[in-house]
Amino acid sequence: MRAIVVLALAIGCAHTGPLSTATIDRVMRKHQRDIRACYDIGLSRIADLSGTLVLEFTIEPNGTTTAPSVHDSTLEHPDVEACLVDVATRWRFPESTARTPVSAPLAFAPEESLDALASP
Repeated sequence: MRAIVVLALAIGCAHTGPLSTATIDRVMRKHQRDIRACYDIGLSRIADLSGTLVLEFTIEPNGTTTAPSVHDSTLEHPDVEACLVDVATRWRFPESTARTPVSAPLAFAPEESLDALASP
């Protein structure tokens, strides 16, 4: 089953700190395959699993991520959410002069559900 994962960073990523939205977006898109693999865990159990969530984490000055967590989830799938927290701990961003807290909205939907929405 094909799925769609939307990284809504350019329009919805909230952050403070020295790293730009474009930099955060670039690194997260580099890890889109990992994000998709987390969603696939849920899809393997619930074929029409869809929803949104906010992945929050802090980018440390050395580029590592700390304190990843999921908030405002309509996906409501603990295994997917735990996987996202786990993969976010391994992301590396460019070094900066200060911490950068990030709130990144993510949307998930099976491709078939998007096709059905587009059909008359």
